[in-house]
Amino acid sequence: MAKIAMLLPHPDMLEAAVHAANLYHLELSTLAVVEYGAAASYAKAAVSNGADIIVARGGQAVLFAETVDIPVVEIKLTTYEIGLLIEEAKRLSPKDHPFIALTGPDNMFVNIDASVFEQRYSVRFSSYLFHGYQSMTETAQTAIDDGADVLIGGPDVFRHCQDRQIPCVRTFSGREGIIEACRVAKFVASALEQEKSYSASLNMLLDHTYSGIIQVDSHGLVIRANQFVEHLLFADSQTMEGRPVWDLIPGITRKMLENVFGKRKELLSVTIRHGRSDFIVSISPILVDESVSGAIISFHEGIYRKPQEEQRQKELIRQGHTARHTFQTMITRSPQMQQLCARARHYGSFHFPVLLLGPSGTEKQILAECIHNSGPYKDLPFIRFNCNAFSPEEAGRLLFQPPSGAEDAESHAPGLLYGGPCTLYLHEISALSRHTQYQLLSYIQNIPASVGSPGTLHSRHQVQIILSSRHDLLELAGRGLFRQDLYYAVSTAVLKLPPLRERREDIMGWIDYQLKGLQENYGRYIRLTKDAQKFLESYDWPGNLLELRTLCNRIMVNCRQYYVDASQIEQQLDKPAAPISASSMTTSSSMMTSSPSGAPSDARKAAVQQALKSHSGNREQAAARLGISTTTLWRWMKKYRIPKDFGK
Repeated sequence: MAKIAMLLPHPDMLEAAVHAANLYHLELSTLAVVEYGAAASYAKAAVSNGADIIVARGGQAVLFAETVDIPVVEIKLTTYEIGLLIEEAKRLSPKDHPFIALTGPDNMFVNIDASVFEQRYSVRFSSYLFHGYQSMTETAQTAIDDGADVLIGGPDVFRHCQDRQIPCVRTFSGREGIIEACRVAKFVASALEQEKSYSASLNMLLDHTYSGIIQVDSHGLVIRANQFVEHLLFADSQTMEGRPVWDLIPGITRKMLENVFGKRKELLSVTIRHGRSDFIVSISPILVDESVSGAIISFHEGIYRKPQEEQRQKELIRQGHTARHTFQTMITRSPQMQQLCARARHYGSFHFPVLLLGPSGTEKQILAECIHNSGPYKDLPFIRFNCNAFSPEEAGRLLFQPPSGAEDAESHAPGLLYGGPCTLYLHEISALSRHTQYQLLSYIQNIPASVGSPGTLHSRHQVQIILSSRHDLLELAGRGLFRQDLYYAVSTAVLKLPPLRERREDIMGWIDYQLKGLQENYGRYIRLTKDAQKFLESYDWPGNLLELRTLCNRIMVNCRQYYVDASQIEQQLDKPAAPISASSMTTSSSMMTSSPSGAPSDARKAAVQQALKSHSGNREQAAARLGISTTTLWRWMKKYRIPKDFGK
């Protein structure tokens, strides 16, 4: 929302100003009483403080408009307020029909009809207005010389009249004039917000779009083109200007443009081929006073899909395999996350795997969704695959099952990496078995990455791969726990997410985001006190965003008051759990080795069951408590015949 600076000439206007600002929900960046001599410096300071609009009165408003480049809304005295001043002035004169003169800047009053005031108040009335600020006493003296019995004016006019023993009433601005000024400021703020939105949208379109945009005149000659087109054609905009668009991109024909110009209707989603890529083109006419002055041609790379694949895409999307987060909704108050998201946008335009590293609970999946929604895969399914959730055999089958019709293949659904265009997000990639890691390496190495665009890939390779891990994969590779060749294959585009404690600017942003969603869902509204906000910002968040979400849920459910303070929040935090006793499990060294001759170990089985119960069946957390990998945990569960859903 646009910020308002209210710079007022008198303290008696403050209360009315606050009331009017609250009435129209204005965001005040500055509220101050300003002496005329300091007015220019106050205006500049207000702009430095983020003000988008200044609300002021009289000569000060004129000075502000000359000093700064932001809109100045003037507080004007209304007809009702002028009438109150005339009534007070009449009481100061012994005459039944006194001559009352109103003085002041010409921008300080609404339109004045002297005859209306004379008839209503039985006075002789005249206004002596001036422009600016310096000529006020001269104007007042002119009114005195004309025989005015009582003057109405500002503080300088009031002092001038006192020196000459002429009755004078000081002008004031009541609530009515200030409320009207705030109403106007609200309209101006809305217009500024709309302009900012249009400007931001245009900048985003030009700077970050993955589509080509060409503007042509009514003859099909190029007027301008964006960077996408420059890269596509290996030419700058100046070289293209004035040339027929069909000479630059033969797939966009003269006949297409003639149909658009003649019918004055959009041509939507026409597929053309340029070089080795397919593009989906739309042409929209530019109409000025019902005449066509040109057209906007937009096009983006298409991804070829067979009819059976298109049906599968629709079914996956219907099942919920979509991404809802975008870079526009990502919380990036910290410089670290702003820089990281800028790199993520850049990586999204390439067909290399993107590797996301960061502690458990950080925004790895959210960032994966943002990358998906920012590039050419945004209209395709986004499939999450948790490598921790499946046995090695299941993971291999679900990912790499060959498509039907392949040699020795039965009739079945293909693996995710062979099922047609989509984004596949592999969470906790280090949990894959060595064999499955090798399969993934082979798949990645066979992708023709030199083409550089998913639109030109065979359907079996039309998968954007995003991987994540909470472990340092290079360190795991050095210890022999992760394939080193796979690490190098997936580490071209790496993004390392820092924990929340290292970017505290983002903490309240995520808390506000989570609480807002909960409040909208449940119709219950709460506010965090300042001490609660400070506590949350200073807390280390060992569970990062996962812990933050859980805490927000607990606040919504358990804190029943409107205001929530730090002590209430602290009660909702988890206390460290007591470790498993030594008597309930074997030592860690014996746990990591198989029992002799494959016979089950009662102690080990009991420890696994206890860990799963303690963490409600969550295998990742249970494995971490036991000090083993999730793959080892899965193997033990199979060995001791512990059901998959044990503990849930």
